[in-house]
Order: sequence, then structure tokens, then C-alpha cells
Amino acid sequence: MATIVDRCDARARTSVTVATPAEAVASYAFYAHMASGALAGAVEHTAMFPVDTIKTRMQAARGMAMRPGGLGGGVAVDAWRAATRTSAESAGVALRGLYRGVSAAGLGAGPAHAVYFATYEKCKRVFGGNDRREHAPLAHAMAGACATTLADGLQNPVDTVKQRLQLRESPYKGVVDCVSKTLRNEGIRAFYRSYPTTLAMNVPFTAIHFSVYEGAKRALFKASEAEREGFAVQFAAGGIAGGLAAAMTNPMDVVKTRMQTECVLLDCDVAKSAEQTANGVCTVRGQPKICPQELAAMRARTAAAANITSPFSIARVIVRDEGVMALASGMGARVLFHIPAAAICWTTYEAAKRAFGLDEDDEYGGHH
Repeated sequence: MATIVDRCDARARTSVTVATPAEAVASYAFYAHMASGALAGAVEHTAMFPVDTIKTRMQAARGMAMRPGGLGGGVAVDAWRAATRTSAESAGVALRGLYRGVSAAGLGAGPAHAVYFATYEKCKRVFGGNDRREHAPLAHAMAGACATTLADGLQNPVDTVKQRLQLRESPYKGVVDCVSKTLRNEGIRAFYRSYPTTLAMNVPFTAIHFSVYEGAKRALFKASEAEREGFAVQFAAGGIAGGLAAAMTNPMDVVKTRMQTECVLLDCDVAKSAEQTANGVCTVRGQPKICPQELAAMRARTAAAANITSPFSIARVIVRDEGVMALASGMGARVLFHIPAAAICWTTYEAAKRAFGLDEDDEYGGHH
């Protein structure tokens, strides 16, 4: 009998594992970073969504770079005026147009940024980037690359839907309609067609962003001679990092936008809209209707492009057909988006961490 009781006690002891205080703190910090990141991502993407819509429309429009101001300055203003130019009775419709797809962006940004920031904080510790005594840009860059690889797997389908809804006079009625028609016409592959391109853009973007943010924050903090990092330091460092990373990775963002908004089947709803629009203008590109022969040739080129999955091959096609400056389309709007967006995101994230009790001076507090 004693032997049976001993065996039961042994099983009970082995089946129950009690986390150590250090493990409990680490687990709490991980989930706090996830919650902070989710909040920061949702706030960032919803606050700056109209500017993102303008950027998407500029990058999707062929020949934009050939116009004066094609880098995004004058054209960005023109695009904004075109998007909001309306009579008083239709002002609400125009404003809603700038926010088409915001629900997809808000819902998708939360989970994606939760994974993004939690992975970044975890990898930063593993790579030795939490040492307060020295700046470790390589550790921050590597941690950022790991974070974006995981987060983009969640974000890419949502971003595809968002950008298709953002297009000028998009043929889709809403998120559900866009998802169902894309699945029916193009299959699940359409939601991940641009994933390699997204990684080719976001891995260097994130590496630049995080390393510049950490370095700028460190430099600004020392220059301020304050006892603790304040809102101004985090806001300025985030803006600097976001703007620089956005400008340097704009060409791949153009390629990604084209891939996510391109008609990849001849009979898809977007392609049909070029013939069915009542005002004689393509509802996607904003271009005049063309003759049937040219439309057939365009569709043949589109069908051939559907087989091109390499972002560098697509970039070569863009340069060949539209010139190298086409890869700079929307740069002004993209930088204009990312400077305040990154500043908003980082300050929201840091504030949320403090609210969860993650002090900057402890091991799990984050950025130093």
C-alpha cells in the first residue's frame, strides 16, 4: 500500500510545474509587450489611414512618375485634392473613400503588431541588445528582421484586402465582398502573392527602423540631459527612424502595391471594371477607356504578368515600361505617412509598456 501511495505522490509532483519568479516575470513581460504592440499598431494605422490611401493610389497608378512632382510632392497634393474634390452634398462620400479599408487595417494591425513587438523584444534580449551600457545596432536590426518575418505572415492577407479597397472607385463593396471575390477569382494565393516582396521590403525597412530608432533615442536622450526618456525623445526618434526607413525602401513598396492590386486573371472583377465603368474611366487605374484591341493586348500582358512572382522581375518590367522614376512613385506620401505614424506608434507602445509596469530600467522594460 505504501508503495502505491508513494507512486501517486510522485506522479502528482511531476505533473505540476510551478513557474519560478523569473519565469513568471518573463511571461508577463512577453504578453504585456504583445498587448502594447497591438494597441500601438491599431492606433498608428487608423490615425494615418487617409495618407496611406493617397500613397496606395499614387503607387498603383501607371505613369505617375512621369508627371511633374512624380516623387510624391506635387502629385501627393494633386492626389489629395482629387480625392477630396467634391460638391458639398458628396463631401461625406469623398471622406469615406479615404477611409475605405480602415476596418481591415485596424483589425489586422492589432494581432500583427502584437507578434511584431513581442518577437522583437524577445529576440533583442537573445541577441544581446538590452545592454544599457552600449548601443547594439546589429542586435536591434536582427531582432527587427525576425519580428517582421513572423508579423508579415499575419499582415499580408489583410494588407492585400486593404489596398484593393483603397483604390480609386474600387469595385469592391467592403471587406467581406473583397475577400469573397478575390478567393473566387484568384484563389488563396492572391493573398500571399506579394509576401516575398513584402519581406524583401520590410526586412531592410525594419532593420533600418529599429536600429535608427534605438540610436536616435539614445543620442537624443543624452542631448536632453534628462533623468528619464520623455515623450519628446521617443516621438522624435520614432519620426526620424520611420521617415528614413520609408524613403530607402520605397521602390519595393511600389512593387508590392502593384502585386497586391494587379488583375491576375483575365475575367476578374477589377479587369471587367475597365469596360463596365459608366464615366469612361477605369475604376482602378483612373485611366481613360481604351479600344478593344488595346484592351485585349493589355489583358494578354496582364495574364503574362500573373506568372511573374519575383519582385525583381516585376521591378524590371516597371522600369522598362514606365522608367526608373516609377519606383519612386508615392515616396513623398510614404515618408509623410511613416514619420508621424512611427512617432505615434513608438510613443503609444512605450506609454502602454509603462502602463503595464514595464520599467525602462529593468531587464524586460525594452529600449535603452
